[in-house]
Amino acid sequence: LGADESRDLRAVMRWLREKKGVRGFILWGVSLGAASSLLAAADEPDVDGVILEACYESMRGTVDRHRRLYFSWVPKCPFVPLTLGWFRLRTGVDPDEVDLVRAASRLKRGRMFLVVGEKDLRAPASAGELLVKSSGIPAEMWVMPGIDHDSLGGHPEYESKIEAFLKSLEPLKEKSETVKSQPKKK
Repeated sequence: LGADESRDLRAVMRWLREKKGVRGFILWGVSLGAASSLLAAADEPDVDGVILEACYESMRGTVDRHRRLYFSWVPKCPFVPLTLGWFRLRTGVDPDEVDLVRAASRLKRGRMFLVVGEKDLRAPASAGELLVKSSGIPAEMWVMPGIDHDSLGGHPEYESKIEAFLKSLEPLKEKSETVKSQPKKK
């Protein structure tokens, strides 16, 4: 649910830096991809922006929320501990490694934009609020009225909101290019 995928994303970023000289990334993900993007951004030095759509707050939180949504008759214990244990056995990933609130707090550069659907029960606005509050960088959240988890991007203001956020990153890009072009001191 994001940990392995974030390692893949960091590997791609490393390759782009080393082989193509790319600097100043913008990571953009939806749902699990949002989790992967945030986990990767927390460990990378040159991420200028992060766009997270329908992002959950932690593995523990999302497992319990999905239990309540789809298996409400099953008690939290043993469902959540058994599910998290099974996840660890199947993937080799510690579920506590998928803590997006902690990852947001480790961000040191750029800006973060969260997009959540007002009717999203799987990655609700409350999860986005936790991420915004814990963010180590400037962060904002847009709650799309009437939108659920599977209808992201379907709001008439979607493109203009994303475009405005991307434009807000241009000064960061110019600053990083200025620093990059300065000669090294001897």
